[in-house]
Amino acid sequence: VLALRVVWDSPAEAEEFLQAYLSYAEARFGGAAYSTSEEEACWQGDDALCVVWADEVVTIVLGPERTTVGRVLAALPQVE
Repeated sequence: VLALRVVWDSPAEAEEFLQAYLSYAEARFGGAAYSTSEEEACWQGDDALCVVWADEVVTIVLGPERTTVGRVLAALPQVE
C-alpha cells in the first residue's frame, strides 16, 4: 500500500498537481474514475487508487483493492 499526502503552498499549485495526477490515473486505468465526488476520485483495475483533495492538500492511496484503500484513507488524520 502506498499513501502519499502532499501539502502545496497554495490551492492553485495543488489544483495544478491534482489535474495532472487525475490525467495520469485516467491513462493508467484506461478511463474515468468509477467513483467520484467533489473531493474524491477512485479507480479499480488490477489494483485500486483513490485521490482525495481539499484546498492545498492532495492525498493519494494505492492498494490491492478498494476495501484496503478505503481503510487506509479512513485511518489517515483528517485534513483541516
